[in-house]
Amino acid sequence: MKDTAKMIEWHPVFGLERELDWLSNMNDWLISKKNRYWGLALPIFECECGNFEVMGSKEELHEKAIEGWEDFEGHSPHKPFIDEVKIKCSKCQKTLSRIDDVGNVWLDAGIVGFSLMLILKQKN
Repeated sequence: MKDTAKMIEWHPVFGLERELDWLSNMNDWLISKKNRYWGLALPIFECECGNFEVMGSKEELHEKAIEGWEDFEGHSPHKPFIDEVKIKCSKCQKTLSRIDDVGNVWLDAGIVGFSLMLILKQKN
């Protein structure tokens, strides 16, 4: 994320220094689980068999959707629309729903939501 931040033309220029400081010191506060309506809907689908699937894009979600895509299509990836989409567990084939948790509402600004998906992918 730091390398990507350095590729951006920042206005004002001191924004890069602040962003790099934030990225270096954010730890995991922004991905703590929160059971709220508002916030960034985490793209995580967890199965009772212990498997979990993390969607990296709308295209991937569309490809894996087995129901609910029609209700979600055309909407941003927020509640309640995202929760209509169900996928199949790649291990046991059960139908999965997105977890109820959402990320901190500050994640829903700018590129930070995309960054969250990268963080979650790296932890997978």
